[in-house]
Amino acid sequence: MLNRKTVLLLLMLIAPTFSYGMDVRHDKKRNEYTTFLTGKIVPGDLAKIVASVSAPGNFPKYFTLDSPGGDLLEAMRIGQFIRETATGTFVAKECSSACVFLLVAGTSRSALDDAAVGIHRPYFEAKEFSGLSLPEAEARHRQLRSAARRYLENMEMTTAAIEKMFSIGSDDVYYLTPPDKARLLVVPSAYSEWIRAKCSPPTAQDTQLFKSRGFNIFAKFDKEPPTDPVFLAYISKMDRAQKCEEDLVKQVRDAALLKYRGK
Repeated sequence: MLNRKTVLLLLMLIAPTFSYGMDVRHDKKRNEYTTFLTGKIVPGDLAKIVASVSAPGNFPKYFTLDSPGGDLLEAMRIGQFIRETATGTFVAKECSSACVFLLVAGTSRSALDDAAVGIHRPYFEAKEFSGLSLPEAEARHRQLRSAARRYLENMEMTTAAIEKMFSIGSDDVYYLTPPDKARLLVVPSAYSEWIRAKCSPPTAQDTQLFKSRGFNIFAKFDKEPPTDPVFLAYISKMDRAQKCEEDLVKQVRDAALLKYRGK
């Protein structure tokens, strides 16, 4: 049996491991399962996140982000994981700097009205340049900037938003205005078209007809929901598409988890 002194020593050695990098915490309320990713992004956080969400029943519907940023290369790796697992992202408080690379990776993106979303030119850790000559550092910096730009383009961040980001000094920050956020927090078109092709959700015309009759989707939970054929057809089509999307997401998520757990 370990004595008290030995246990205390072990706790001292272990404690830094858990305080380093992002805090990963799960929360399930009203069937809206989320995983909170809180704090500075550091190398190794992706492995921590993958391990945390891999347990049965532990994968969230979306990641709730609260981070001032951190290591950009690790942020892009986490963002790629978020996209490959078709998971949404949400900001309740703050998501700035490298954290934005996680936010734009979501297949759905949302934020509270008063949430702070801050951008600036990508900043790379000193370790990327400390051992290089000036020409080598310039070449490496161009390479990293190009990688960051390609990543944002692949995540369907608008050209205007990317140019705005790259125009702000890395020692400064620009907080998105409500119109800025509205343009950023959209469903990526590639994901939307994939779901549309696979699941046939209600069309714009279906929705227009549905609303023109004065209906809303929450009426299906009423004690006596409408029996109008237009209402019933729309709700049935929407429910089938939602179930189809859930099944598709589970398939791609299971495949992605196998890939990332094997790394």
